Amino acid sequence: MTKTQSIAAAVTMLSETFRQPLSDAAAQGYLLALEDLTVDEVGMVCKRALRESKFMPSPAELLAFAGKTGAKVMEARIADAWDAVRGAMDKHDYTTSVDFGPLVNAVVRSTGGWVELCAKSIPDLVWVRKEFARLYEAFAEKDTATLRGEPLRGSFGGVPVRVPIGGVTPPLALPAKRGEVADTVRALADKLSQP
Repeated sequence: MTKTQSIAAAVTMLSETFRQPLSDAAAQGYLLALEDLTVDEVGMVCKRALRESKFMPSPAELLAFAGKTGAKVMEARIADAWDAVRGAMDKHDYTTSVDFGPLVNAVVRSTGGWVELCAKSIPDLVWVRKEFARLYEAFAEKDTATLRGEPLRGSFGGVPVRVPIGGVTPPLALPAKRGEVADTVRALADKLSQP
């Protein structure tokens, strides 16, 4: 059974169990929403839905059961991002250019920028952390291409240090103009930067 067939069978089973027939369009919507889950995750979310739901769960509820969406997932992402920013502040300070990836770069830029953030006192960072969380949540819903997500320049400039968030290093930032050569350079740079 393919993954798509497994998802379809699971959604059909839920539909029948909750006595909520699905139209073809609704079934297609569930397939699209759940396509990134593994077969094991689909089985796990179905079990949780059967045990915890009173009504036919929406695709978003199923994804929340898998830990892919929801408030707790967003809180964890924000915490990982803030930990990376604080760690980079301690390690690199305002002198070094840094790159956390487009989303976090845009959030830091919107809180005043890298150099200004590094100049904040520890007590001020309590309030900055709250603003960081608010902006992160708002920006996470946007397409990263629409954000000002280019690397953050330190006082001394230079090549930005790519800072991992939750163990994931952001891809190398190249100019917006893309092509075969830029894609090849990006792939080589990413391969060479891996430990």
